[in-house]
Amino acid sequence: MPARKAMGTMRFLFLLAEMWRRAKAFWHVPSRGEHSQRIDALQAATRPTKAEDQGAQSEHYDKPSGQTRSTKPTNRGATRDREEGQARKGDPDLLGDKTDVSFRTAEQYLGIADRQRQYLIAKGILKVVGGGHNRKITTESLRKYLPPQEKPK
Repeated sequence: MPARKAMGTMRFLFLLAEMWRRAKAFWHVPSRGEHSQRIDALQAATRPTKAEDQGAQSEHYDKPSGQTRSTKPTNRGATRDREEGQARKGDPDLLGDKTDVSFRTAEQYLGIADRQRQYLIAKGILKVVGGGHNRKITTESLRKYLPPQEKPK
């Protein structure tokens, strides 16, 4: 009986080794050197020639003479929001006769950005009511922090 059991174990180990060999062949992962050679070959095939590269640079990157600023787009939205907020700062029409207003309206009334609003809420200067997406700031706390200003006529 023990010899028979040893034969079964040996056969099992042989089958396990064979399955491992086939799995490695199926899921072949290239070695580090092999992988970098393939990438180099792909890059060389897709790389433009020197003449093509210079032509592309002259089309896209030529600056008019005297231009020193970058052509990279700038974020003008933040400046625009700040200017709009300052324009309505202290405007009593924003609050009206409401008991609470949205965060956006409170920011416009105070002439501040969202980070400053978060700071004022954390300090307890602005009172928040509601929960989740329905949170609002009380107009009482807004009026206490910044009294409404009269509009020039």
